[in-house]
Amino acid sequence: MKRQRTDRAPDWLQVIEGGTPGRPDAVDRLRRFQREHPEVRVIAPPPGLYLYRAEIPEGSVPGDSREQITKSPDLAGLMDRMDDLFGPPSPPGGPG
Repeated sequence: MKRQRTDRAPDWLQVIEGGTPGRPDAVDRLRRFQREHPEVRVIAPPPGLYLYRAEIPEGSVPGDSREQITKSPDLAGLMDRMDDLFGPPSPPGGPG
């Protein structure tokens, strides 16, 4: 998305709003994941720490009966890991 710049930055710079184009926002991904997998506890890092954590109860991951904990320094990375474990999320407006 392009907006007219009002400062003295070069004309070739453009403002990009909201993350990676064509990829859902990490918070939206988290909300959808939580609707589909309420058994998984996602924990934001407390002040001064830097790792998001997901506590996955045993038997929650298809084809894996183990209890798991996975971590990432950012929410988008944690959601990527959840997609790796659980498969791609349902499309928006789909089940959940």
